[in-house]
Amino acid sequence: MVDDFSERKRIADELYEKFRFIPIFLSKNEADEFYTGFSNSSLWPLLHYISPYARYERGWWSSYQKVNDIFGVLLDVIYQYLMILKREAVENTEDLWTVVRTLARHVENNWNKKDRGIWEFRSLTKHFTFSKLLCWVAMDRAMKIAQYFSMPNYVQVWSEMRAKIEKDIHKMAWNPEINAFTQSYGERPLDAANLLMEHYGFIAEDDPRYISTVKATYDQLSDDGLMYRYRNHDDFGTPKSSFTACTFWLIRSLYKIGEKEEAEKLFKRVLDYRNHLGLLSEDIDIQTKRLLGNFPQGYSHLALIDAAITLSGEDVKAAFNSF
Repeated sequence: MVDDFSERKRIADELYEKFRFIPIFLSKNEADEFYTGFSNSSLWPLLHYISPYARYERGWWSSYQKVNDIFGVLLDVIYQYLMILKREAVENTEDLWTVVRTLARHVENNWNKKDRGIWEFRSLTKHFTFSKLLCWVAMDRAMKIAQYFSMPNYVQVWSEMRAKIEKDIHKMAWNPEINAFTQSYGERPLDAANLLMEHYGFIAEDDPRYISTVKATYDQLSDDGLMYRYRNHDDFGTPKSSFTACTFWLIRSLYKIGEKEEAEKLFKRVLDYRNHLGLLSEDIDIQTKRLLGNFPQGYSHLALIDAAITLSGEDVKAAFNSF
């Protein structure tokens, strides 16, 4: 049994060199604490072997974790929750408001910093456009929540921060040479995540910038009707399989910009790749159409449902939103 730091560091360096894998060393107590509460807590340690004599290295953990988009997701969920429930039905409003202020404060202090993006690049930090978009979402939803709770001072502050982030995205993420919002500031590669700009309310479906971004993304990231997340080189080389959720993001976006026949054609095609139970995986092989990655993948099916609602028209969408 190896317990000295130099040997563990040697193993870690070898893992990184061969697989770009950054290990997280935990003590037995830390491992137990980490897995507590998982519905599959008995299975996770088997799949993610953590030796009881391994140690936690804070520097490796912090370098692996920087992702700024999650705060927008959380505030969006809180906002949707408040919109669904009547004010008198909301419990623990003071605690909820504290959470909102804490998340918003973090975004205010970190939105302009680099992170690892929605796809969690292991050895790359940049000003990713989607991360900035979700920081905008965070400020937008925080401002609306402040309106809900009648907090005018916060409405003003967060409205100004929202405008600042919006201006930054339009200035830094837009590439006039390719007529599209790019994956990260000042670069050319595209990213399917930017198709969600309209979905989150950042830009209108008929805005020329959004329309051209959708068309450019379709042209560059689509192969036989399936969508890559991106095509540029990452920690594992050049992407070789499509990401199922991205295909449904494209379908929804095409429908929104008026390409309804193309959207419906692609939707019917991707449904043919489901298994005998009607389930989809995280990835689909471009050539063989084999289902790859996590299976079944909830993210893929949520994107499918969202696309189906969009393609069904406004009446169905209104009925669905009424629940």
